[in-house]
Amino acid sequence: SPWLSPNIAAVVMGIASAVQIQVFTFIHDKVSVVLNDWENHRTATDYEDALIAKVYTFQFVNCYFCLFHVAIIKDNFELFGVLNPCPNSNCMALLSTQLMTVFLVQMIVGQSLEVGIPWLSQWIAGKMEERMMRAQSKAREAIPSG
Repeated sequence: SPWLSPNIAAVVMGIASAVQIQVFTFIHDKVSVVLNDWENHRTATDYEDALIAKVYTFQFVNCYFCLFHVAIIKDNFELFGVLNPCPNSNCMALLSTQLMTVFLVQMIVGQSLEVGIPWLSQWIAGKMEERMMRAQSKAREAIPSG
């Protein structure tokens, strides 16, 4: 069946991994600042160093664990008593497909947010200004002249 092919499964898992990476990164960015604020750092440099260590460590594990799983764990270890081998005993094809998918999705999402958020905020500001001008126009019309 074409829906169960290893290539399609690898792409779907790559997209799922990329979405998971984006969601967990967003959550961790908020949580790490709160956790760092709760710590008692003596200087601003200590505060920044601790925050950098938290973010770097989390980003490394979050972004690359799915790739380590395919490259090292998938074909070599049993998980819950089940060996989950790579298709045709070729983990490199699965790894390259997943890597490409994760990076492409992250690049597309990042670029879309970089362009989309300023465009959306400008569009909203324009709509609000348009609404305010219509309200002012109606208010001027309601004032009796003379």
